[in-house]
Amino acid sequence: MKLFFILSLFTTSAFACPNFSGEYFNEQFGTYYSISQDDCSVVNYIYDEGTISFPIDGSEYITSDYDIVVEEGKVLAHVTTFAKKQFKAKSLITFERSVTKFTRDGQEEVETAREEAYLNKATDLVKVSHSKSGKEISIDKRVSRHN
Repeated sequence: MKLFFILSLFTTSAFACPNFSGEYFNEQFGTYYSISQDDCSVVNYIYDEGTISFPIDGSEYITSDYDIVVEEGKVLAHVTTFAKKQFKAKSLITFERSVTKFTRDGQEEVETAREEAYLNKATDLVKVSHSKSGKEISIDKRVSRHN
């Protein structure tokens, strides 16, 4: 019986994740958005333009795929961006990889970034981004909470 109790405590804490559900204000862009999250498997980002649902399973997904076209209508390059998200302790970690393939010579340029998102004491959403251009911190103010 003790073993079952200990295992159930370990199992519950192993799958616990922070709940980011709520409405936020991004001061830099002057926009509001919401996050809804029923459990630890999917986070929904809700914008005026629509909802983006992202599985939180550590798998890599394509988040954008487009051509860069120059004025003459020629394709300069093709860009594909990938992301994967996972919870780690009280944070949501996002790994992003952008691959640019140039049409002229077929060469590829790869850029990577890592973002850690967590709630501060005021329950605002803090995002710490790391890329080759350095570290950037932004805070989106929580406007309301959704449960």
